[in-house]
Amino acid sequence: MAKLNDSPASPPCRSYHFFKIFLPNLSSTHLKIPPAFQQYVEGQAPARFYLKGPSEYVWGADLVKKSDGLFLTDGWENFAFDHDLVAGDFLLFKYNGSLTFSVMIFDNSACEKEGAFFARPTCDEKVSFSLDERLKEEEKEEAFVAMNQSLKRKRTLLDTKNDCREVVMATMWPRRRQPAALISGRIDGSQKKQQHRGFVSQRRPVTQEERDDALAKARSFKSDKPFMMMIMKGSYVYHGFYLTLPGPFPFKHLPGCNGEVFLHDPNKQKWSVRYIFSRRPALSGGWGKFAVGNNLEIDDVCVFELIERRNLKVHIFRVLEDVKPLLRVGQVKKLGVKDTN
Repeated sequence: MAKLNDSPASPPCRSYHFFKIFLPNLSSTHLKIPPAFQQYVEGQAPARFYLKGPSEYVWGADLVKKSDGLFLTDGWENFAFDHDLVAGDFLLFKYNGSLTFSVMIFDNSACEKEGAFFARPTCDEKVSFSLDERLKEEEKEEAFVAMNQSLKRKRTLLDTKNDCREVVMATMWPRRRQPAALISGRIDGSQKKQQHRGFVSQRRPVTQEERDDALAKARSFKSDKPFMMMIMKGSYVYHGFYLTLPGPFPFKHLPGCNGEVFLHDPNKQKWSVRYIFSRRPALSGGWGKFAVGNNLEIDDVCVFELIERRNLKVHIFRVLEDVKPLLRVGQVKKLGVKDTN
């Protein structure tokens, strides 16, 4: 139906979308842009794009053109890692213009992945300012790029071999949704606890000195056999349970194909774990059982020592020796702890 003034209706300002299903073997280190979508961004490659996740934080990733299409590369693996992406996760990308994608993430429940609202950049130089919500998208981008140009890139150590990776800068966009991340109550009679997808820690807060002491003990480990060291993160031990292996160790000492490896814990128990071989090898199925079974927590340090083919002995250097078992989120609720949101 025509307008009363008979003038043609203005076309609505539209955004462009595409979706991808996350497959670790294909999408852990780079993500291919669907061919039909390339027309909207092809003229801007190569360029640094920005991925705004459900937590409203931003990750940088390079959009590059190769012989077989356009790909998000350097920085994409950090986005995937920090969001605990696993096989089957459904990602919906909305192109906002100004080199920016907003990303919604759904898991196998067909609902938005709750853990994605808690994601924070773990390999970054955090910017201490937030952008005014009233700024236009173009002004946001200009401010972000200006800050990006003014900061020097740093490098951070990842393992005992001094294998380094470039630190990716990220900034926080204004928050419109507060994640239901905190559970308040008195499990131990004192503190509020953060809810992680899967399990909740009962450990008391630890000090930086205690973290440094555990790391120092791990660094003093010596062996005539190959080994690597990893500091535990929440996505390794509370939720997600996808352990990406750093540096050259997996390429030199672990199989060059997907398969099974065995972890031997300090109690001499043997655990079968799924090993995924890719450009960024990882431990997947079975790692969660090992982590929970050994009460691993954030900032504990594990040294993986190759004792024979496909067999790794895991030496655990704990931040606190007073081990308290992890609680499932369901157990926490049964104890009468209520969500504050």
